[in-house]
Amino acid sequence: TGNSRAILKLISFEIALKALVLAFTQKRPSDHKYVDHWAQIDATVQGAVLADATYRGGESVDFSNASRLFLDWKCVFEKGRYEYEFGDDYSTSEAYELGQDWVAKGAPDDEADLRYHSFELTVLIESLHEALLQKLA
Repeated sequence: TGNSRAILKLISFEIALKALVLAFTQKRPSDHKYVDHWAQIDATVQGAVLADATYRGGESVDFSNASRLFLDWKCVFEKGRYEYEFGDDYSTSEAYELGQDWVAKGAPDDEADLRYHSFELTVLIESLHEALLQKLA
């Protein structure tokens, strides 16, 4: 499906985040509450992970509100993984019209139903992996 790549990337993120929580706290998260999982990680480690992700992404990424990113990714994972369910409230033509209207307004990010933040997700996954490798070394 169209969202497969994004969902697989989110699964990678979720595994990396949960592995880091487990490595640092010996607690085993079992849901998709990324904000809560992140909060279990020491602030120093959080800062190092975000600094590394920012370095990797340069000016193309924004981690100034990591909680917002985590909430957006939770939404994508929960609402976007089954395309046949997402948008059930609209007919195909209504969904198309809504999309066209959104694009005509300049596709404002804050009005998107799903926000992927794909580049942030990619570099954060790499940084989570790095932090986990350092912890396990």
